[in-house]
Amino acid sequence: MNEIGFRKLVILFVILGLLILIAQTFLFQPKEVLISEILYSNKQEVVFVNGIVNNLVIDSSYVSFNLCKYQRCIKCILFNPNNFLQEIIEVNNSNKQEIKVKGKIEIYRDELELIVYDVEKTWYYLRF
Repeated sequence: MNEIGFRKLVILFVILGLLILIAQTFLFQPKEVLISEILYSNKQEVVFVNGIVNNLVIDSSYVSFNLCKYQRCIKCILFNPNNFLQEIIEVNNSNKQEIKVKGKIEIYRDELELIVYDVEKTWYYLRF
């Protein structure tokens, strides 16, 4: 293979690799699950979960809370929270409004918990 053909092949593989990375970023989002659907077999999965914040504990290096929906709860922990995420959790804890968290399912002391990566407020209705 000559040098020009080799360069074209390298460029083709680089472009193909970049396209795969872009597709993976946009096409493979975590699935949204109910708290009642989370099982021990789901360990290490990244998921979206909706619920209401209960039992909020704020420390300098983490925020811990229970996320509850339909009388089922899962313990959630957010390490090194920024002020924005912490404020969303605090406000929704006091208002008892639903939030959506993205996190990885883990087992700690024989109990399921969610290591939270991101938090967002869900909007189901508007108050006027």
